[in-house]
Amino acid sequence: GANAKTQENGFVFVSGAIIAIFSFTLICFLAAERLARLIGKTGNDILKRLLGVLLAALSIQFISDGIRGVMQ
Repeated sequence: GANAKTQENGFVFVSGAIIAIFSFTLICFLAAERLARLIGKTGNDILKRLLGVLLAALSIQFISDGIRGVMQ
């Protein structure tokens, strides 16, 4: 019926999204060495620090969300 068709469409959409994400990840991994050479040591150090700050901010957000959830 209509429900089976909807599930089939959802499966196709999710499968396509997974394949697209895997493909993008593979491209990133394959290009990582060239990109590292392109940005150099200084660029790499800047990216490390920037991503470290981003990770810290996300961690604080998750902790605050968890505390808010427990308090309610």
